[in-house]
Amino acid sequence: MPKNKHLTICSVSYSNSEFFELNSELISRLNANTSFNWVVVENSPNNTGNRLDSSDARFQIVEGVTKEEANHWAPASLHHAQGLNIAVKHVDTRYLVVMDPDFFIILDDWMKIIPSFMESEDISIFGAPWNPRWVNKYRYFPSPHLSIYDLDKISIESLDFLPGDQNYNAKSPYHLNKFRLLKNRRSIACQPDTGWHIYQKYNRSESLFNYCVQPCFNPHEYLLDSNMYQINKVFDLMLPDSWSFIPKKKDYYSTKYFKDMDYPDTTKLGCEEFLWRDKPFGFHFRGYRNNLKVSNIINDLRELLCHIGNDDSN
Repeated sequence: MPKNKHLTICSVSYSNSEFFELNSELISRLNANTSFNWVVVENSPNNTGNRLDSSDARFQIVEGVTKEEANHWAPASLHHAQGLNIAVKHVDTRYLVVMDPDFFIILDDWMKIIPSFMESEDISIFGAPWNPRWVNKYRYFPSPHLSIYDLDKISIESLDFLPGDQNYNAKSPYHLNKFRLLKNRRSIACQPDTGWHIYQKYNRSESLFNYCVQPCFNPHEYLLDSNMYQINKVFDLMLPDSWSFIPKKKDYYSTKYFKDMDYPDTTKLGCEEFLWRDKPFGFHFRGYRNNLKVSNIINDLRELLCHIGNDDSN
């Protein structure tokens, strides 16, 4: 496989061209001396006005697939994953960056720093995990929101981003499944969302290592039911990690946020924040899940990115 450039980004577009525009500006500003490819699978419906321009030279745009609403527990995840599976077929570089268009890395020169770190530390997969607030998602492994692969160590043919066929998989220790008090914990960390097959294949590999940046997370804010706070806390202490609402692995998340480090508070825009080496690394815009209209805050997001991108502390 020829290695024409250092790195390829793969993303899926679904009526979110504004994010590609903003992220392209930020990436170019922070990585001015790095050449890269950006493959985008266009999954947006043909009748929407928010599709990427097929003549845009910044991207290699590939036609995607039609979204199927029926016969799957997570049709949106399936649609996105189908797009990613198409995108990776167009990669011919050593490093593959799978990234949502609304995930913004704010580390200066990250396209050189991260691969260098991966090579020196023998890391095969680097990225951002699901924030622990999403208690049903898999833990301690890079998510498809941002995952970077060293394709000299991992076969690109092994990367299947499709979610599992059912809402969640039963987990061990299996005898705990019979206790009614634990019913709402049965799906913790075992919902087979996008990237599940990759997680299953590589999470416990003895020869290929993964690395996660830290999600910013305050456990006291996200215990699911405030009326059950004390009993949930006791159960979390007693039960194994896979049955605990709060992840137990040391330093997996940070209780500090950008605002605690004199950076702009992106959570006000509905973002999830991530740290690396005790410094702001990136943020994932999830405001649409909080019923925030992108059109109402896009200018605020643009201003925030310009401020961060010009911050000398990065």
